[in-house]
Amino acid sequence: IDQFIAEYGLNPNEIVAVPARGSMEKGTTEMVSVRNLLIQHLDILGKPNKKFYVALAGYATTRYEYLKLMHTGTDDNEAYKLGVNEGVTYAELLLQYKTANPTIEQIIEMVPPIKARHYSIASSMKMNPRSVHLLVVAVDWETPLGRTKFGQCTRYLAGLDPSKGDIYVTVDVQPSVLRLPPSPKQAIIMSGLGTGMAPFRAFVQERKYQKEMGIEVGPIVLYFGARHRHEEWLYGDEWDAYAAEGLVTRLGLAFSRDQKEKVYIQNKIVEDKALLGDLLGKENGFFYLCGPTWPVPAIATAISQALNPEAAARGEVDASQVEKLKQEGRYILEVY
Repeated sequence: IDQFIAEYGLNPNEIVAVPARGSMEKGTTEMVSVRNLLIQHLDILGKPNKKFYVALAGYATTRYEYLKLMHTGTDDNEAYKLGVNEGVTYAELLLQYKTANPTIEQIIEMVPPIKARHYSIASSMKMNPRSVHLLVVAVDWETPLGRTKFGQCTRYLAGLDPSKGDIYVTVDVQPSVLRLPPSPKQAIIMSGLGTGMAPFRAFVQERKYQKEMGIEVGPIVLYFGARHRHEEWLYGDEWDAYAAEGLVTRLGLAFSRDQKEKVYIQNKIVEDKALLGDLLGKENGFFYLCGPTWPVPAIATAISQALNPEAAARGEVDASQVEKLKQEGRYILEVY
């Protein structure tokens, strides 16, 4: 941000007005410095859409830059896709097109506000009353042209150094759809992919606390999917310890790239159809899934087969079984 401010010729201490956020009354404005604006308000390091190219073209003073911006924002899908693939940001475009120089007030109108990043809490308040744990995987990648790019929020978090003193960050706690069953005795079957592991670590910590308080807890089953065990078995030592002490009754691990044939969590669910048929059918257990959306249909099919093995034996899928779980609030998804 400081580099952009210097190269674009902005005064970092200039005060500007922006629409108020958070709990402030709608319709009011907030007075902030330009540096604060670009760090905390505008998504200046985000990926611009086609409308931004067209809007920026309106400020170009040479015909070449005007036509290039207009063309990319309207007809030239290849040029636009190249920018997307290369992770081109609003800041980079503003610096690239030298004759298109909107003022900071105009940039406020053109660049959207920063979107909140939501991370599932990976700890139980009972076991960790003075801290909140997050499961965050640092995002970085190389573009087709060899540029190294980073996720904004994960890079920011990774760069925080508590050894240099107290650190304060802005947070907002949102309610989750993932909640434990009403009774600690009810089974929980958890399916997580990658960082979708986070809420289930909180679940098992809560159950461990309950057990230590003398409360009887039900079966705990975890299905976890990732590519490689040695790189992505998140909190692996903890889960192995929970399994060894008997708190977790089943670990169904699917590391898709660790063997010749790819294995996914739906494959592990099918393997355990008798167990899941018992826990979800007879014992009124709860099924949870957290992670990307792509495996949802396959997982729903696997559960349907577990709950109606007779239909599965005939090559049929009894979708009504999953619908029944949904209606009873025992099939809960948090996918993105």
